[in-house]
Amino acid sequence: MKKLHNLEDEWNPVIDREVREHGYPNGDEIPGWTEAGFTPEIVRHPLQLIRIFASVPQDVPVAVIAAPHPNDVDSGTATNVDDVSVWTDGSCTENGSKYAKAGSGLWYAANDARNQAIRLPGEYLTNNTAELAAMLLSIQTHRDVRTVRIISDSSYAITSATTLLRKRLDHGFLNVPNPKYVAALVGEILHSPSRILVQKVKGHAGIEGNEGADREAAKGAEKDDPTPIDLSKGEHLLKIGARLSVLSQSELYKAIRHHHKNDTRKNTHRAVKQALDTIEATSGSRPPPSQLWLALKKRKHKTLTQKWCAFNWKALHQAHKVGEYWLHTRMKDSRMPCTECNAPAESLEHILLECRVSHQELVWDLVKSQWELTGREWPCINMGLILGISAIQIRDPDGKVNHALTRLFQILVSESCYLIWCLRCEWRIGREANPMRRHTVSEVTARWQSAINKRLRMDWKLTSRAVYKKKALPQRLVARTWQLIAPNLQCINEKRIEGVLVGMGIERRPPGRNR
Repeated sequence: MKKLHNLEDEWNPVIDREVREHGYPNGDEIPGWTEAGFTPEIVRHPLQLIRIFASVPQDVPVAVIAAPHPNDVDSGTATNVDDVSVWTDGSCTENGSKYAKAGSGLWYAANDARNQAIRLPGEYLTNNTAELAAMLLSIQTHRDVRTVRIISDSSYAITSATTLLRKRLDHGFLNVPNPKYVAALVGEILHSPSRILVQKVKGHAGIEGNEGADREAAKGAEKDDPTPIDLSKGEHLLKIGARLSVLSQSELYKAIRHHHKNDTRKNTHRAVKQALDTIEATSGSRPPPSQLWLALKKRKHKTLTQKWCAFNWKALHQAHKVGEYWLHTRMKDSRMPCTECNAPAESLEHILLECRVSHQELVWDLVKSQWELTGREWPCINMGLILGISAIQIRDPDGKVNHALTRLFQILVSESCYLIWCLRCEWRIGREANPMRRHTVSEVTARWQSAINKRLRMDWKLTSRAVYKKKALPQRLVARTWQLIAPNLQCINEKRIEGVLVGMGIERRPPGRNR
């Protein structure tokens, strides 16, 4: 520190010096509008200038180039219009799937020749991607305008251009959805000589501009040919890496994993492809592979149990110690084949769909009998459907996803599969594979009924807002999930179950001593 104090003020990093990267601190604030960009920062230490994970050549400076302030630009040469207002919106069909069609819309006024409707190129597009592209296009279209006012109903796009802009730039766009579009939007804002103002409005509230942009976006999604989007302004930003001083240990760990990805195992790639192919054949949409893993991690609406998610994760990686796992071991003759079925390899598919010992046929008949109460056709159960059950979707005749039936189907299949696995392990390990100690039909039926009834009761317990507060399940969702197959479901408002879901339909014993 003594040596630093001996330095002249110009070179002393201890002295606060305002470094203007972008933003207009001296501009007049306009009520109801937020200025895109970020405010100037003060460099307090040289470490703030160090960036990691950069992929630019050494002779290229790693810097963020900002456009000049609009007040500093000659209005006669750089701007032709003082102010323009544009409404933006995005639309997407088959949101997030491989065959998604996304459109972006720009609306100025009714029957205005400047109104635009474009379709985005690429796969696995989302509505958020279309919202970003619409805002990006509005900036690119008006590079010669002094002030661009953008009105949108997308909080995601607006925060990407305002409050989250600096954070995402500092973090190198790591773990950010749609990184190319976000980086391109940030790059356009930094390079644009225009003053960009954004405003948030409520969507689908009958506002003329918002409804007009929504129609243009829907029109763009229906187009046959996509329109190329200029993302060049974000290419450099994606290469400059992240600021070391702002990253936490967790973020550094994620960044290291992102930049040093291992190749997918062949067995995992094969299992994921099998699951996605089955999902596409069953529901008509093909989600990205990441959705399989994300669904197992998040367990939305507590549809899948933690035990099942761990089981499914191992199944996708083919990590269960069954079948060919024992091929190159000394115990392959005793543990690899299924002696009861004379199958050469007791694979997971054999256990869940073919083996006689696990009573899988009886369990699937029980599931089918309950599912038919919904009036829907029972799909063909195969290994691909089991592996991809976390991302399966049940659709209505009009093509919309029926969330209640989807949740019911996921519960029935996952609980039944896990029961089959448990029955096999109990007989193979606990009962030492003794043919005389197989599970009986009545025992398996009772176990399955107990498992499903337990899930029903657990669902209703999870609706308690007094206990789980914001994490509580919506009562309406739980009621719609079970109403078609629970004949004894009563007292929804009291959050309790009077009868049982499946079985003989006998009422539960009344409350008494020790029960």
